[in-house]
Amino acid sequence: MDEGTRVVDGDEDDPNDAVVVWRPADMTTADWTYEAGGETYTTAESNPDYPDDEQLVVVAFERALEEAWPEWTTVDPSDLYEGVKNRNLPLFGFPESRLEPIAPDPPNDVDNSSD
Repeated sequence: MDEGTRVVDGDEDDPNDAVVVWRPADMTTADWTYEAGGETYTTAESNPDYPDDEQLVVVAFERALEEAWPEWTTVDPSDLYEGVKNRNLPLFGFPESRLEPIAPDPPNDVDNSSD
């Protein structure tokens, strides 16, 4: 799974669209920490059904990207992580196998009519 890949959370019934902004080759879900309710957790702790040594994938949700950074789709995928951090957008760590790739939206200028 590469930076720029559109994904959804495979464990959710009605998931929100997200984008992979970082896939650090040397980090697992046990390495990524976040705070919730004044406590610090690892992605591995909040995903007990997945191995602790699973590849970490960091995403940003598309709604947040579109609101704070409308031109994010024109940026090189390798620059997404820094752009998200610079805009203080929330980042979420996931086990790679929990995420499911989704097809990109078709361009608005495509003519699907038949002659």
